[in-house]
Amino acid sequence: MTHGASPADTGALKIVTQYWRGNTRVCELATREQRLDIFISSHLGEVGGRCSVEARNGPNDSAVRIRQEASTRSEALLAVAHDWRSRAPELGLPTHDWELVAAALRAVGAIDR
Repeated sequence: MTHGASPADTGALKIVTQYWRGNTRVCELATREQRLDIFISSHLGEVGGRCSVEARNGPNDSAVRIRQEASTRSEALLAVAHDWRSRAPELGLPTHDWELVAAALRAVGAIDR
């Protein structure tokens, strides 16, 4: 990447906005061509203290939703990434570099390290 180029200039997936919807943190990531919305919830008051992560390929009601639960937000994201990769061909989902997605989410404190 040349000096001064932003992630959008290179087509890298980056967080474009984030907000809270109740107890769920929503991070919207995008490139020029693709969108990935990540919904992160921690159910710490429940027995077992589970976390859930849901990925959607867009904001509308017809978006594909892939959701997983785990004991940490990072583990739940890893499970979502695995499901996304394995189901992408049948569902026509775009490919993402999930390590970069995780790094972007860690940078804003949305998932644990």
